[in-house]
Amino acid sequence: MDKKSKETFNVKRKKKCCDLIMITILLLAFSNNLLGFKKMIITEEIVNLRSQPIPAPNGLMAPALSRNIGKQDSQLLFGERILGMKDPENPGWIKIKALEQELFKNEEWQGYPGYIENNQAKPVTKFTEHNNVIVKNIKAFVYKEASTDSEKIKTFSIGTKLQTKNVINSDRKKHLMLWYKINLFDSFGFIQSSDIRKLSNERKSENKLRNQIVKQTMKFLNPRAPYLWGGRSGYDPNRTDQITSIDCSGLIDLVFGSCGIKVPRDAHDQLLKSNKIELGKNLKPGDLVFLARNRKKHLMLRETPRMNHVLIYIGDSKMIETTGRGYSSTNDVDNPEIFTTRIVDSFKYFGKTIEELTTKDTVIVDDGNTKSERLIFFGSYID
Repeated sequence: MDKKSKETFNVKRKKKCCDLIMITILLLAFSNNLLGFKKMIITEEIVNLRSQPIPAPNGLMAPALSRNIGKQDSQLLFGERILGMKDPENPGWIKIKALEQELFKNEEWQGYPGYIENNQAKPVTKFTEHNNVIVKNIKAFVYKEASTDSEKIKTFSIGTKLQTKNVINSDRKKHLMLWYKINLFDSFGFIQSSDIRKLSNERKSENKLRNQIVKQTMKFLNPRAPYLWGGRSGYDPNRTDQITSIDCSGLIDLVFGSCGIKVPRDAHDQLLKSNKIELGKNLKPGDLVFLARNRKKHLMLRETPRMNHVLIYIGDSKMIETTGRGYSSTNDVDNPEIFTTRIVDSFKYFGKTIEELTTKDTVIVDDGNTKSERLIFFGSYID
Protein backbone atom coordinates (compact mmCIF):
# COMPACT_ATOMS: atom_id res chain seq x y z
CA MET A 1 0.00 0.00 0.00
CA ASP A 2 1.53 3.38 -1.04
CA LYS A 3 1.61 6.37 1.26
CA LYS A 4 -1.42 8.09 -0.30
CA SER A 5 -3.57 4.97 -0.13
CA LYS A 6 -2.54 4.40 3.47
CA GLU A 7 -3.56 7.96 4.42
CA THR A 8 -6.93 7.54 2.67
CA PHE A 9 -7.47 4.24 4.50
CA ASN A 10 -6.68 5.84 7.88
CA VAL A 11 -9.07 8.73 7.22
CA LYS A 12 -11.89 6.34 6.34
CA ARG A 13 -11.15 4.20 9.40
CA LYS A 14 -11.25 7.23 11.70
CA LYS A 15 -14.53 8.37 10.16
CA LYS A 16 -16.01 4.90 10.64
CA CYS A 17 -14.89 4.87 14.27
CA CYS A 18 -16.43 8.31 14.85
CA ASP A 19 -19.70 7.14 13.28
CA LEU A 20 -19.74 4.06 15.51
CA ILE A 21 -19.06 6.18 18.60
CA MET A 22 -21.89 8.58 17.67
CA ILE A 23 -24.33 5.69 17.08
CA THR A 24 -23.34 4.20 20.45
CA ILE A 25 -23.89 7.54 22.20
CA LEU A 26 -27.33 7.93 20.59
CA LEU A 27 -28.31 4.37 21.50
CA LEU A 28 -27.19 4.88 25.10
CA ALA A 29 -29.12 8.14 25.31
CA PHE A 30 -32.22 6.46 23.93
CA SER A 31 -31.78 3.52 26.27
CA ASN A 32 -31.33 5.77 29.31
CA ASN A 33 -34.45 7.70 28.35
CA LEU A 34 -36.49 4.50 28.21
CA LEU A 35 -34.96 3.22 31.43
CA GLY A 36 -35.90 6.50 33.07
CA PHE A 37 -39.59 5.63 32.72
CA LYS A 38 -40.78 3.39 35.54
CA LYS A 39 -44.02 1.51 36.09
CA MET A 40 -46.36 3.54 38.32
CA ILE A 41 -50.00 3.65 39.36
CA ILE A 42 -52.25 6.61 40.13
CA THR A 43 -52.96 6.89 43.87
CA GLU A 44 -55.36 9.87 43.90
CA GLU A 45 -59.06 9.62 43.06
CA ILE A 46 -58.81 12.01 40.08
CA VAL A 47 -55.64 13.54 38.65
CA ASN A 48 -55.25 16.29 36.06
CA LEU A 49 -53.01 15.34 33.13
CA ARG A 50 -51.25 18.53 32.09
CA SER A 51 -49.48 19.17 28.77
CA GLN A 52 -46.91 21.26 30.67
CA PRO A 53 -45.81 21.16 34.33
CA ILE A 54 -48.20 23.91 35.35
CA PRO A 55 -51.03 23.20 37.85
CA ALA A 56 -54.66 23.89 37.05
CA PRO A 57 -56.03 27.11 38.57
CA ASN A 58 -57.21 26.71 42.16
CA GLY A 59 -60.91 26.74 42.84
CA LEU A 60 -61.92 26.40 39.19
CA MET A 61 -65.29 24.72 38.61
CA ALA A 62 -66.86 23.37 35.42
CA PRO A 63 -67.87 24.55 32.92
CA ALA A 64 -64.35 25.46 31.90
CA LEU A 65 -62.88 25.95 28.44
CA SER A 66 -59.28 25.69 27.31
CA ARG A 67 -58.73 29.38 28.01
CA ASN A 68 -59.95 28.84 31.60
CA ILE A 69 -58.14 25.67 32.60
CA GLY A 70 -55.16 25.94 30.25
CA LYS A 71 -52.58 23.17 29.51
CA GLN A 72 -55.16 20.47 30.36
CA ASP A 73 -55.14 17.36 28.17
CA SER A 74 -57.03 14.76 30.20
CA GLN A 75 -57.59 13.27 33.63
CA LEU A 76 -56.50 9.98 35.21
CA LEU A 77 -58.37 7.85 37.71
CA PHE A 78 -57.32 5.91 40.79
CA GLY A 79 -55.31 2.78 40.02
CA GLU A 80 -54.64 3.58 36.37
CA ARG A 81 -51.29 2.44 35.01
CA ILE A 82 -48.68 4.86 33.78
CA LEU A 83 -45.02 5.00 32.85
CA GLY A 84 -43.41 7.88 34.70
CA MET A 85 -40.09 9.55 35.29
CA LYS A 86 -39.05 12.52 37.39
CA ASP A 87 -38.28 15.62 35.40
CA PRO A 88 -35.05 17.22 36.74
CA GLU A 89 -35.95 20.50 35.06
CA ASN A 90 -39.32 20.61 36.82
CA PRO A 91 -39.03 19.46 40.46
CA GLY A 92 -42.32 18.29 41.88
CA TRP A 93 -43.55 16.90 38.58
CA ILE A 94 -43.53 13.51 36.85
CA LYS A 95 -43.39 13.17 33.10
CA ILE A 96 -45.71 10.32 32.16
CA LYS A 97 -47.34 8.18 29.51
CA ALA A 98 -50.92 7.24 30.44
CA LEU A 99 -51.08 3.62 29.30
CA GLU A 100 -54.87 3.33 29.60
CA GLN A 101 -55.50 6.35 27.37
CA GLU A 102 -54.35 5.66 23.83
CA LEU A 103 -53.55 8.14 21.11
CA PHE A 104 -52.12 7.67 17.63
CA LYS A 105 -48.90 9.60 17.19
CA ASN A 106 -45.84 9.15 14.99
CA GLU A 107 -47.55 6.29 13.17
CA GLU A 108 -48.11 4.20 16.32
CA TRP A 109 -50.52 3.81 19.22
CA GLN A 110 -49.04 4.98 22.51
CA GLY A 111 -49.94 6.15 25.99
CA TYR A 112 -51.15 9.73 26.35
CA PRO A 113 -48.17 11.92 27.35
CA GLY A 114 -48.15 14.71 29.89
CA TYR A 115 -47.28 15.76 33.43
CA ILE A 116 -48.71 15.00 36.86
CA GLU A 117 -47.54 16.08 40.31
CA ASN A 118 -45.10 13.89 42.28
CA ASN A 119 -47.54 12.90 45.03
CA GLN A 120 -50.22 11.62 42.65
CA ALA A 121 -48.65 8.27 41.72
CA LYS A 122 -46.38 5.63 43.20
CA PRO A 123 -43.88 3.22 41.58
CA VAL A 124 -44.62 -0.51 41.36
CA THR A 125 -42.41 -3.43 40.38
CA LYS A 126 -45.05 -4.80 38.02
CA PHE A 127 -48.56 -4.11 36.83
CA THR A 128 -51.18 -6.51 38.14
CA GLU A 129 -54.31 -7.52 36.28
CA HIS A 130 -56.40 -8.15 39.38
CA ASN A 131 -58.92 -5.32 38.90
CA ASN A 132 -62.22 -7.11 38.56
CA VAL A 133 -64.89 -4.41 38.95
CA ILE A 134 -65.46 -0.91 37.59
CA VAL A 135 -67.47 2.01 39.00
CA LYS A 136 -70.63 2.32 36.89
CA ASN A 137 -72.28 5.32 38.59
CA ILE A 138 -71.18 8.93 38.18
CA LYS A 139 -69.58 8.71 41.61
CA ALA A 140 -69.29 6.06 44.29
CA PHE A 141 -68.43 6.39 47.97
CA VAL A 142 -65.98 4.07 49.68
CA TYR A 143 -66.63 3.52 53.40
CA LYS A 144 -64.33 2.52 56.22
CA GLU A 145 -66.75 -0.24 57.20
CA ALA A 146 -69.55 -2.08 55.40
CA SER A 147 -72.19 0.41 56.46
CA THR A 148 -73.46 3.75 55.14
CA ASP A 149 -73.20 5.02 58.71
CA SER A 150 -69.45 4.48 58.55
CA GLU A 151 -66.87 7.11 57.59
CA LYS A 152 -66.55 7.92 53.89
CA ILE A 153 -62.89 7.56 52.97
CA LYS A 154 -62.91 7.84 49.17
CA THR A 155 -65.12 9.14 46.37
CA PHE A 156 -64.41 7.40 43.08
CA SER A 157 -65.46 8.51 39.60
CA ILE A 158 -67.31 6.46 37.06
CA GLY A 159 -64.76 4.42 35.12
CA THR A 160 -62.51 3.70 38.10
CA LYS A 161 -61.31 0.08 38.10
CA LEU A 162 -60.95 -1.66 41.45
CA GLN A 163 -59.79 -4.91 42.95
CA THR A 164 -62.32 -6.60 45.24
CA LYS A 165 -61.39 -8.99 48.02
CA ASN A 166 -64.72 -10.51 49.08
CA VAL A 167 -68.46 -9.88 49.36
CA ILE A 168 -70.27 -9.02 52.60
CA ASN A 169 -74.01 -9.01 53.28
CA SER A 170 -75.29 -6.22 55.50
CA ASP A 171 -78.60 -5.14 57.08
CA ARG A 172 -80.47 -8.30 56.12
CA LYS A 173 -83.50 -7.38 58.25
CA LYS A 174 -83.98 -3.98 56.60
CA HIS A 175 -82.92 -4.88 53.07
CA LEU A 176 -80.25 -6.89 51.37
CA MET A 177 -77.20 -4.75 50.73
CA LEU A 178 -74.13 -6.29 49.17
CA TRP A 179 -70.78 -4.76 49.96
CA TYR A 180 -67.45 -5.41 48.31
CA LYS A 181 -64.22 -5.11 50.22
CA ILE A 182 -61.75 -3.35 47.93
CA ASN A 183 -58.01 -2.88 47.86
CA LEU A 184 -56.84 0.73 48.31
CA PHE A 185 -53.12 -0.17 48.01
CA ASP A 186 -52.17 0.74 51.58
CA SER A 187 -55.52 -0.14 53.19
CA PHE A 188 -58.97 -1.51 52.45
CA GLY A 189 -62.44 -0.01 52.12
CA PHE A 190 -66.01 -1.05 51.35
CA ILE A 191 -68.14 -0.14 48.34
CA GLN A 192 -71.77 -0.97 47.62
CA SER A 193 -72.46 -3.49 44.87
CA SER A 194 -75.00 -1.12 43.31
CA ASP A 195 -72.14 1.26 42.43
CA ILE A 196 -69.98 -1.19 40.50
CA ARG A 197 -70.08 -3.64 37.60
CA LYS A 198 -68.02 -6.79 37.31
CA LEU A 199 -65.41 -6.76 34.56
CA SER A 200 -65.75 -9.85 32.44
CA ASN A 201 -64.55 -11.19 29.11
CA GLU A 202 -67.94 -12.79 28.65
CA ARG A 203 -69.49 -11.50 25.45
CA LYS A 204 -72.80 -9.66 25.88
CA SER A 205 -75.55 -9.76 23.28
CA GLU A 206 -75.47 -6.81 20.89
CA ASN A 207 -78.84 -5.45 22.04
CA LYS A 208 -77.91 -5.73 25.71
CA LEU A 209 -74.62 -3.91 25.14
CA ARG A 210 -76.26 -1.14 23.12
CA ASN A 211 -78.91 -0.62 25.78
CA GLN A 212 -76.22 -0.56 28.46
CA ILE A 213 -74.23 2.12 26.60
CA VAL A 214 -77.31 4.33 26.21
CA LYS A 215 -78.21 3.83 29.88
CA GLN A 216 -74.68 4.80 30.97
CA THR A 217 -74.73 7.87 28.73
CA MET A 218 -78.03 9.04 30.20
CA LYS A 219 -76.43 9.12 33.65
CA PHE A 220 -74.44 12.18 32.57
CA LEU A 221 -77.73 14.07 32.17
CA ASN A 222 -78.69 13.78 35.86
CA PRO A 223 -77.19 16.10 36.86
CA ARG A 224 -76.16 17.43 33.48
CA ALA A 225 -72.39 17.35 33.26
CA PRO A 226 -71.00 20.74 32.23
CA TYR A 227 -68.26 20.94 29.63
CA LEU A 228 -64.69 20.67 30.90
CA TRP A 229 -61.79 20.94 28.47
CA GLY A 230 -59.65 17.84 29.03
CA GLY A 231 -62.27 16.44 31.42
CA ARG A 232 -62.54 12.70 32.00
CA SER A 233 -64.31 12.25 35.34
CA GLY A 234 -67.82 12.01 36.74
CA TYR A 235 -69.22 15.45 37.49
CA ASP A 236 -69.41 16.13 41.22
CA PRO A 237 -70.71 19.66 41.92
CA ASN A 238 -70.06 19.22 45.66
CA ARG A 239 -66.37 18.59 45.20
CA THR A 240 -64.07 21.54 45.88
CA ASP A 241 -60.63 19.91 45.96
CA GLN A 242 -60.64 18.81 42.32
CA ILE A 243 -62.37 20.03 39.17
CA THR A 244 -64.56 17.32 37.67
CA SER A 245 -66.55 16.69 34.48
CA ILE A 246 -66.05 15.74 30.84
CA ASP A 247 -65.34 16.94 27.34
CA CYS A 248 -66.94 15.34 24.28
CA SER A 249 -64.46 12.46 23.93
CA GLY A 250 -64.14 12.08 27.70
CA LEU A 251 -67.85 11.20 27.72
CA ILE A 252 -67.22 8.45 25.16
CA ASP A 253 -64.18 7.16 27.06
CA LEU A 254 -66.04 6.85 30.38
CA VAL A 255 -69.29 5.48 28.96
CA PHE A 256 -67.64 2.76 26.90
CA GLY A 257 -65.04 2.02 29.57
CA SER A 258 -67.76 1.51 32.18
CA CYS A 259 -69.32 -1.04 29.79
CA GLY A 260 -66.03 -2.90 29.39
CA ILE A 261 -65.08 -1.47 25.98
CA LYS A 262 -61.71 0.22 25.60
CA VAL A 263 -61.61 3.23 23.28
CA PRO A 264 -58.87 5.82 22.61
CA ARG A 265 -58.95 9.13 24.47
CA ASP A 266 -59.52 11.73 21.73
CA ALA A 267 -62.33 12.05 19.18
CA HIS A 268 -60.07 11.68 16.13
CA ASP A 269 -58.42 8.54 17.49
CA GLN A 270 -61.83 7.17 18.48
CA LEU A 271 -62.85 7.38 14.82
CA LEU A 272 -59.57 5.82 13.63
CA LYS A 273 -60.08 2.69 15.76
CA SER A 274 -63.81 2.36 15.20
CA ASN A 275 -65.59 0.20 12.66
CA LYS A 276 -66.59 2.71 9.99
CA ILE A 277 -70.24 3.09 9.00
CA GLU A 278 -71.06 4.56 5.60
CA LEU A 279 -74.75 5.39 5.88
CA GLY A 280 -76.53 7.22 8.67
CA LYS A 281 -79.58 5.00 8.21
CA ASN A 282 -77.45 2.07 9.43
CA LEU A 283 -76.69 3.68 12.79
CA LYS A 284 -77.93 1.90 15.90
CA PRO A 285 -78.08 3.12 19.52
CA GLY A 286 -74.56 3.20 20.96
CA ASP A 287 -72.87 4.08 17.66
CA LEU A 288 -70.85 7.28 17.29
CA VAL A 289 -71.20 10.42 15.16
CA PHE A 290 -68.03 12.43 14.45
CA LEU A 291 -67.57 15.95 13.14
CA ALA A 292 -64.57 17.63 11.51
CA ARG A 293 -63.94 21.12 10.23
CA ASN A 294 -64.63 21.33 6.50
CA ARG A 295 -61.33 22.75 5.29
CA LYS A 296 -59.91 22.10 1.84
CA LYS A 297 -56.36 21.85 3.18
CA HIS A 298 -57.42 18.93 5.39
CA LEU A 299 -58.87 17.08 2.43
CA MET A 300 -55.72 17.79 0.42
CA LEU A 301 -53.27 16.70 3.12
CA ARG A 302 -54.99 13.63 4.57
CA GLU A 303 -57.69 11.20 3.61
CA THR A 304 -59.53 11.74 6.89
CA PRO A 305 -59.66 15.30 8.29
CA ARG A 306 -59.11 15.66 12.01
CA MET A 307 -62.21 15.08 14.14
CA ASN A 308 -62.94 17.77 16.71
CA HIS A 309 -66.25 16.55 18.08
CA VAL A 310 -68.04 13.28 18.82
CA LEU A 311 -71.62 12.41 19.85
CA ILE A 312 -73.33 9.17 20.90
CA TYR A 313 -76.34 8.10 18.86
CA ILE A 314 -79.23 6.94 21.08
CA GLY A 315 -81.84 6.15 18.42
CA ASP A 316 -84.84 7.93 16.91
CA SER A 317 -82.50 10.40 15.14
CA LYS A 318 -81.29 11.72 18.52
CA MET A 319 -77.78 12.02 19.98
CA ILE A 320 -76.13 12.94 23.27
CA GLU A 321 -73.13 15.26 23.33
CA THR A 322 -70.99 17.21 25.75
CA THR A 323 -70.38 20.47 23.97
CA GLY A 324 -68.00 23.38 24.37
CA ARG A 325 -68.80 24.71 20.93
CA GLY A 326 -69.47 28.36 20.31
CA TYR A 327 -66.93 29.56 22.90
CA SER A 328 -65.07 31.67 20.33
CA SER A 329 -68.08 33.95 19.90
CA THR A 330 -69.47 34.14 23.42
CA ASN A 331 -68.24 34.62 26.95
CA ASP A 332 -71.40 33.18 28.43
CA VAL A 333 -69.83 29.98 29.82
CA ASP A 334 -72.68 29.68 32.31
CA ASN A 335 -75.28 29.22 29.58
CA PRO A 336 -76.76 25.82 30.50
CA GLU A 337 -77.67 25.00 26.89
CA ILE A 338 -74.23 25.62 25.36
CA PHE A 339 -71.50 24.25 27.60
CA THR A 340 -73.13 21.08 28.84
CA THR A 341 -74.19 17.49 28.19
CA ARG A 342 -77.48 17.37 26.33
CA ILE A 343 -79.76 15.47 23.95
CA VAL A 344 -79.89 16.94 20.45
CA ASP A 345 -82.19 16.15 17.55
CA SER A 346 -80.48 15.43 14.23
CA PHE A 347 -82.87 17.55 12.18
CA LYS A 348 -82.47 20.61 14.41
CA TYR A 349 -78.72 20.04 14.74
CA PHE A 350 -77.81 19.18 11.12
CA GLY A 351 -80.85 20.33 9.18
CA LYS A 352 -81.40 16.69 8.16
CA THR A 353 -82.42 13.48 9.84
CA ILE A 354 -79.57 11.06 10.55
CA GLU A 355 -81.08 8.64 8.00
CA GLU A 356 -80.52 11.19 5.22
CA LEU A 357 -76.80 11.55 5.89
CA THR A 358 -73.76 9.71 4.54
CA THR A 359 -70.16 9.66 5.78
CA LYS A 360 -68.21 12.71 4.53
CA ASP A 361 -71.39 14.69 3.89
CA THR A 362 -71.15 18.43 4.56
CA VAL A 363 -73.58 19.59 7.24
CA ILE A 364 -74.38 22.96 8.75
CA VAL A 365 -74.25 22.42 12.49
CA ASP A 366 -76.58 24.64 14.52
CA ASP A 367 -75.56 24.22 18.16
CA GLY A 368 -78.00 26.86 19.42
CA ASN A 369 -75.30 29.51 19.58
CA THR A 370 -73.43 29.41 16.28
CA LYS A 371 -73.74 27.81 12.85
CA SER A 372 -70.74 26.22 11.19
CA GLU A 373 -69.94 23.94 8.28
CA ARG A 374 -68.69 20.47 9.21
CA LEU A 375 -67.96 17.08 7.67
CA ILE A 376 -69.74 14.13 9.26
CA PHE A 377 -68.45 10.58 9.89
CA PHE A 378 -69.91 7.50 11.58
CA GLY A 379 -68.28 4.71 13.57
CA SER A 380 -69.04 1.88 15.99
CA TYR A 381 -67.31 -0.22 18.67
CA ILE A 382 -70.09 -2.80 18.79
CA ASP A 383 -69.85 -5.84 16.52
